[in-house]
Amino acid sequence: MSAPKLLRMVISCLVVLLFAAPPPKGEFAALPGGLSMYFEVHGTSGTPVLLLHGGASSIDGTWSQVLPRLAKGHVVLAPEQQGHGHTADLDRPLTYEQMAEDTAAFLAQRKPGPVDVLGWSDGGIVALLLARAHPELVHAVVVTGANWRADGVKPELLKWLATSKTSDWPAKKGYPTPERWPAFAEKLRRLWTDWARPMEELTDVKRPVLVMAGDKDIVTLEHTLDMHRRLKGSALAILPATGHETVRTRPEWVVAMAEAFFASAPR
Repeated sequence: MSAPKLLRMVISCLVVLLFAAPPPKGEFAALPGGLSMYFEVHGTSGTPVLLLHGGASSIDGTWSQVLPRLAKGHVVLAPEQQGHGHTADLDRPLTYEQMAEDTAAFLAQRKPGPVDVLGWSDGGIVALLLARAHPELVHAVVVTGANWRADGVKPELLKWLATSKTSDWPAKKGYPTPERWPAFAEKLRRLWTDWARPMEELTDVKRPVLVMAGDKDIVTLEHTLDMHRRLKGSALAILPATGHETVRTRPEWVVAMAEAFFASAPR
């Protein structure tokens, strides 16, 4: 075999490895609107916990450090949202509101009873929307690195999101359909830069909430504090010497505080 041909084969294999999603360990739920939502269930006993991953991420990408810890004492449900992980994108806009409705439909199918919800970043936004619109499905909520408006993100990051070319964004490792990444990246940009709900709506969330963030989070401390104040009766945890990726860099803290908060919420 010639050297150029061998080189092409090696490069081809690397591309396949780069873009191939991890082998499925779970199932798919057929939801209204045509979404086939991938999900995994871990753990065999204990109260149910729903994990909601971050934007442009997946179960493995967000929860690799958290999920094994929680599964020791809980039944953990972990879905992947539209266009994320093993769940294919659809020909429809990508919105937090739709992700919350998809999650509600998933829970209605599975019927685990009211769940404790842990959401990171975009998943935290979805968790709050879910608790606000479908309180009957939720027992308590922990969010980390969540923002209720785009302007809650640090200005330099928001400016970069608004002005950068999504064609220059590196394709996410594990994205299921690499050829569709540029179009999906544009959906993500619109999702992240157009997000704006009235802060007053947070008072409509009637479930117990723990608002968590790193002290060096991409969400400003002022915005995190504003969310905490508007979520009536909520608890607050600012993790020291920690950035946005709390669930990956401080998993033991996140799990310990989340489990303590879930256990303290009246059932």
